[in-house]
Amino acid sequence: MLILIVFVVIISWFLFKIAAGSMSIGQLNIISAIFYYNIMFNALPGGILIYYTNVTNSVLDKVTAEYRIMGLYLILYMMIAFPLGLLFIKPFFFKVGDIGFLTRYQNKPLVGLASTNDAHARVMLTLLTGGCALSLLYVTWSVGNIPQLSFIYHMTHDDILRIRVENSRHFNGLLFIKTIFFEQLTPLLSLVVYAFYRQTKKRYDKLLFVILFIMSLYTVTFSLSKSTLVVYLAFFIFMRIYLNGRIPVMKFFIAAAILFILLIFMFFIVTDQSTADVIVYLLNRMFIDQVSGLYLMLQLFPQTYPFIGVDSLSSILSSLMGAEFVQPSTRLAMEYAFPTAVAEGKMNLLSTLFIGEAWANFGWLGVAISPLYVGMITGFIYYFVLSKRKTPLLIGLLTYCSFGTNFSSQLNMYIYNSVMISLILALGLIYFISVLAGQLSKR
Repeated sequence: MLILIVFVVIISWFLFKIAAGSMSIGQLNIISAIFYYNIMFNALPGGILIYYTNVTNSVLDKVTAEYRIMGLYLILYMMIAFPLGLLFIKPFFFKVGDIGFLTRYQNKPLVGLASTNDAHARVMLTLLTGGCALSLLYVTWSVGNIPQLSFIYHMTHDDILRIRVENSRHFNGLLFIKTIFFEQLTPLLSLVVYAFYRQTKKRYDKLLFVILFIMSLYTVTFSLSKSTLVVYLAFFIFMRIYLNGRIPVMKFFIAAAILFILLIFMFFIVTDQSTADVIVYLLNRMFIDQVSGLYLMLQLFPQTYPFIGVDSLSSILSSLMGAEFVQPSTRLAMEYAFPTAVAEGKMNLLSTLFIGEAWANFGWLGVAISPLYVGMITGFIYYFVLSKRKTPLLIGLLTYCSFGTNFSSQLNMYIYNSVMISLILALGLIYFISVLAGQLSKR
């Protein structure tokens, strides 16, 4: 088995290199980040530990030996199939053997949408920033409190978990305002405006970015999730690479170390455990918890629950098709593994590799096709942006997808993602109005 693992890692690395254009840490991108972080740092070490040792947790306790073996084979298959999906899309934008496209893009100048000044785009960004500010006030008013204050009041970890689930599953306001404007559009706009500032160097753009940055910090910590803040700050590492090209490897590791220390510090705020216990907990979360849900889903479907199919994509779509909406597998698995914690409102979804939900939805067909499909979706975003002019809108979108789009997302998000569709429409609206207004002003 060890020989097979080494062989798959080598083949996978070469496939990823052809697909990404560079596997250098100094040129980290959406594709190489998936290989290094999601695969080599999360999925594969976890799969190997589960296969070779008796390592366990509250989820793996419910999994038989048969599925502990099966899970590693699926991870190895995913490591080959995913980059093949990337390479299927690449010829539509670049030659398959072309590995210099990333460097060429990094060397491109950052240009405006319709003009160097882009005054019309600035108006649209200002209006959307105002909309995001109103959504911040609305969501805070709807919840009735500022969740971040729970850290100051030294609430217990269980209390914080209840607040997280309550604000997520039992939000009383308009959900699309919370999900699209508050949670997603605000940090995305901050990245776009930062790129605008890097292009124009105007004080107004800098001020607008500072406002959005502060709002984004509030947004990404509102759910009391510790990782979302780290992910948001990591976006700016990717932004730096896409804008300026290669960064020194030492600077990258220093930045990564700072983010890891920040993550540890945030855990200290909500726990009274020792430093060693916190580090062990984090390592377990990174290497075991991230993949253990896959093994549980292999165990549960179809033995305990029938395969879900497309019935968990969207309650709206289900009602339109006259079908009954089914809770996603991540929710069913969490209810099975932690029924008491779910009933008490402490836990919500059991996140894991997307092939876990692929299995729960479609069985072997889902496992076989999903890595290819997710690879094609990821490749389309990457190659499309890199084949176009380097504009603040596309730089912001690519940066936003570079660490937010990963293997721990639900497969459903790659099939029907109303939030991402809304964000792309918002960016498209900015582009369309800016270009149209620019053309009209020239007449």
